Order: sequence, then C-alpha cells, then structure tokens
Amino acid sequence: MKSIILCVFASIVLIFVCSVDSLNFNGWAIFLTLIVGIITGLYDMKNYIFIIAFIPTIINVAYAYALSKNNILLIKKVFLICSIIWIIYDYFVKAYVGLICNSLEMISYVCYFIKKKN
Repeated sequence: MKSIILCVFASIVLIFVCSVDSLNFNGWAIFLTLIVGIITGLYDMKNYIFIIAFIPTIINVAYAYALSKNNILLIKKVFLICSIIWIIYDYFVKAYVGLICNSLEMISYVCYFIKKKN
C-alpha cells in the first residue's frame, strides 16, 4: 500500500515540477521529495518503529540531492551508501527480494569503485 501512495505522490510531484519552468528544480525536487517521504513515513509508522518507517524518506532525499548536483562520482557514492541502508531496511521489514536486489546493487557500486581505483 505504501508503494502505491508513494508512486501517486511522486507522480504528482513530477507533474508539478515539470510544469513550472521558472522554479529552481533542485530545491523544489528535494523539498517535495521530503514532503512526500514524511507523509508516507507517517503512514507507515503503524507497521514499523519510527526510524525504520523513515528510512525510505531519508534515502529518497539523498537520491534527490545527489541527482541535483550533476556529479557522477557523488551520485555513485550516495547510491552506494543508500544501497547499504536499503539492505538494512529490507532486513527489518523482511523484504527478502529487495534484500537480494540491493545487495547486487551494492556489489556493482563496490566493483565500480575498485575498478576505478586500479
């Protein structure tokens, strides 16, 4: 249910941000991502403890911030950290398929940084 709510709110945010050209996209994208995350996090608090319910919000704000910077190295570092946090979240909510996918994502970023270091 939370995924449906998050997708609907994200679609509304995307339509709003794309329809207004004069706004600063970076600031608005982060702000609206935070608002959507808080709403869905509050909704999810009935199922999980406080910090677990807000992990997706924290991650989505980190994604929005990294993508607003147009720095590929920063994006990959933030996505690596977020994949680790997603693994923790998936473990606590018993989302085992997500756990596998996020583990593979983390491995791909680690391989990228190892390859880049050499």
